[in-house]
Amino acid sequence: MRVFPSRRRVPSFPLLSITLVALIVAGVALWFSNDGSSENRPRTSTRHASIDVLDGPREQHRVQLDLTLHVPVSTPAPAIVLAHGFTGDKSELEQPARRLAARGFTVVTYSSRGFGDSTGKIALNAPDYEVRDARRLLDWMARQPEILTQGEKDPLVGVGGVSYGGALSILLAGTDPRVDAIAPVSTYNDLEAAMLPNAASKSPIPATTAAHGADSAPGVFRRVWARRLFEMATGDPTRSRRPSSSTPTSP
Repeated sequence: MRVFPSRRRVPSFPLLSITLVALIVAGVALWFSNDGSSENRPRTSTRHASIDVLDGPREQHRVQLDLTLHVPVSTPAPAIVLAHGFTGDKSELEQPARRLAARGFTVVTYSSRGFGDSTGKIALNAPDYEVRDARRLLDWMARQPEILTQGEKDPLVGVGGVSYGGALSILLAGTDPRVDAIAPVSTYNDLEAAMLPNAASKSPIPATTAAHGADSAPGVFRRVWARRLFEMATGDPTRSRRPSSSTPTSP
């Protein structure tokens, strides 16, 4: 998997640095907020879409992603992508998306492949599948008038998620330099190590990294979660969805 170095460039907007900090702070804080009150909250709107994307090692698989765009009062605005947890879909993100939109962000929530109304099979955040889907989502976002851009195909965007969605945000930021900020919550950076802590590394952990101390001894195998993940990814036919006959939005 190709990893891009951090971008260093002159901001196109005077408040870009402040905006990126706000993306992270607001994303994490609002995720854990249980305040569902709508008092004094600016009115926002939503737009639903279904987009076609091509993924797979040779971009040979066509899937449809079901998404919702939460639009603030003033646009174009910086964007936030919220990614859901495993076994969930975009509906679980409605409240945090509305709160973020009320604070001036254009928010995109979507159901990952195999979940909700999105088609395809679950591939456990594989770079050629879920991560590539998310990259095509960024392409689509860059063409939307509600989203602030920094150049052609380059939206001003932060990505956040919990658990499975948090891992997606890390993988997407590591493979697509257009991601400006991430806010992963309660997630993992290595699924093998998460299922079998401290015993999944195929080679010695370098002593110069923080992972060396964490992976110093074998851990407990999380058998139930491992079984659920791999059963859903490889053997449950109800998780494989075909593209609908409806006409999707162009990717």
